[in-house]
Amino acid sequence: MADVQLDDDRLAAVLASVGEHLVVDATTPPSVVGIAPIGTHGRSWRRPLLVAAVALAVVAGAIVAVAPARRVVSGWLGIGRIEVEVDRSADPTGLPAFSEPATPIDRALVDDVLGQAMPAIDGSDLGAPNRWWTLPEGGVLASWTDSDATLWVVESDFGGEFLKKVASGADVVTELRDLGDGGVAITGAHLMQTPHRRVRADNVVIWTDGELTFRLDGAADVDELVELAHQLAT
Repeated sequence: MADVQLDDDRLAAVLASVGEHLVVDATTPPSVVGIAPIGTHGRSWRRPLLVAAVALAVVAGAIVAVAPARRVVSGWLGIGRIEVEVDRSADPTGLPAFSEPATPIDRALVDDVLGQAMPAIDGSDLGAPNRWWTLPEGGVLASWTDSDATLWVVESDFGGEFLKKVASGADVVTELRDLGDGGVAITGAHLMQTPHRRVRADNVVIWTDGELTFRLDGAADVDELVELAHQLAT
């Protein structure tokens, strides 16, 4: 089944169309208790409701089946302890970048800082990272000299806290069910709120794998980041 982008405008149009079918002829006499309407009046009275019921069922099925529609209706998507919300008023202007307060560390300390052995992440087109950092949120940040991409790796429980990403619209959020244990890609500038601060983020791919959460960002377009994420996750 091809992806269906059911955004706010399309959802409103579908519901408006359904509403037209709910208009019932006011001159149609109501049923007497225990006796159904008969003749052509009864059939014309029931048909719009039947059409409306079918249309509503189709809309409900689409909302359940299509990830973008679920995000429009429910307003959020969860990946581990990361919540992705849709808020059209979100504005990251003036906020610092996620990596700005990073502190460099030696590669020999990475396992201790992470709290477990660092998974192998040198099999992607990026090659082996050559710089490592720590952040206020914990975990480790890997970076590459020849790329602006960074990969944050952190234990998924975040010490029991939640990390929130706020995107400006459902159309910029893509669910990636085949990435690790589940992931999400966000296109363009958005907010990220951690237990410690609020920061600006751009194109990002996030996924969980076992007890770890991975966050890959960079200036590359989202499709390229998703491909890199799949390489890093193998």
